[in-house]
Parts: sequence; structure tokens; C-alpha cells
Amino acid sequence: ASSTSSSSSFSSSVSLSRRSRSSRTTCASAASSSSARPAFRAYGPNKPSPPPNFMCFNLKKTLRVPVEEPASLRASSPGASPQSLEQWVQSPANVMGVVFTADKVNQLQPDLWRIQVLRLPLLEWELSPEFDLNILPPEASPKPKGVRMISEQLRLSGEAGVAKLPPGFDKMPIWTHIDTTLYIERGAGKPTAVCSDLDICIAADIPGMMRMIPFFQDAGEGAISASIDLVASGAQRRVQNAYTAWVAQDAAAAAAAASEGGGT
Repeated sequence: ASSTSSSSSFSSSVSLSRRSRSSRTTCASAASSSSARPAFRAYGPNKPSPPPNFMCFNLKKTLRVPVEEPASLRASSPGASPQSLEQWVQSPANVMGVVFTADKVNQLQPDLWRIQVLRLPLLEWELSPEFDLNILPPEASPKPKGVRMISEQLRLSGEAGVAKLPPGFDKMPIWTHIDTTLYIERGAGKPTAVCSDLDICIAADIPGMMRMIPFFQDAGEGAISASIDLVASGAQRRVQNAYTAWVAQDAAAAAAAASEGGGT
């Protein structure tokens, strides 16, 4: 295609747009072409809109993964240590391979990652979406010490096989805007958590025959939500282990540097 279930280890809140079928079938007509959109920015009220007549699949979701920091860090100012969770998430390389363990993850450039979802069931078919995720500058994050990432390129890579795609999906134009922010949540009486706010809009020029399938739009949004829950399954263990290992490596490196400095 050309580009134009929660586990007990994490909590998620979901908001799916639920309008009447007649108003949900296509996107708003006040759309600008993707080529006219400026490169990644803090969009605010100028958030890009899909092309008119494209069917839209919208999802807003927050994932929250509790992670425990070492006792020595908890006793100091929260988030101030160079070994804090805030510092850990600042490096996407620490996070990408942990969050997307079931998928293919490749770093294309220092601030550009390619993620492939190997299997995304959709009714009787199967998709294998692939998207490029851009890491924005720190000032673009709406959360303090957060990391904001945006994708405007999604393809159906064919990893699952063209025969498994719905009819007409192999050449179907796709418009994408995925906006996510990774951040650390701290609060009295609540465990510290690595959180991710997701705001997803995937729009496509769905073939006419597919638009006639009852609740096809709802099924598409449900498939996107389920794929995120699948990735998040077991996230607490993966994130905790990765963060703990990173702290140990950083402490060992600091001790080695101090030892070398003392011997000179």
C-alpha cells in the first residue's frame, strides 16, 4: 500500500471515537494534502487532517507500566539522578527493543526508527503494518522530560502475504498520523510508572465493497487497539528488567571511571 486486551501488568485507558455510522464513514473534508504539511512540529490546533472521503480509524490510548527505581534513587529528589527513569527514556535505544519485542525494530537514523507489526488480524484477513517513527526535539514534548514521537508514514509491507490482505488493500492509498509521548508519571500514593500517550489516526481509501461490510470501521479500530495491548502484554517485566540492567551498567561504568581516575 502507498503511504499518504489489557494484561494485569499494566493499565490502559482507551477513548475510541463513537459517532453515528453516517458521520464516521469518511474523514472531514477540510483536509490538506500530505505534501503541503510542514515537517514534524508541535501541531497544536493545526493538527493535520486526512484527505476527504478516506475512512478514518481513530484511537486515543494511554499505557501505564509501573517500574520500581533503586531505593537509593527513591530517597533522593525524584527524577534528578542520572540513573532515573527520566534519563533512561531519553535514549530511544533503551526503549524501542523493549516495547516492540514481538515486532521487527530497525534504527534507520539517530532519530528515525522503523517498526513492523508482524500480524494484525482484521476480521478474516491479516495485515502487517510497517511505520517509521520520528523522535522529536525535547521542546516538542507536552510532558516534562518526555519524549515525543510522530509517524506520518505507514505501509502494508506484505510480510503476512498479499493473499492475506483484504481485497484491494495491496494498492490502497493510506494516510497516517501517529503522535505518541513517552514520559514518567510520579504521584503521591501511586507507583512510579513509564507512560505512553497515544493519539492515532489511520485513514485509507477503502475499496467500495469493503465499506459495505457492517461495522468494518469499528473492527479496524478494535484491531489497532488489540495490537497495542498485545505489544504491552508483559511490558512490566520487560521494562523493569531492561531498566534495572541499564542502572547496573551505568553504575559499573561510573565505578570503573572513578577507579581509573584514582589510579592516575
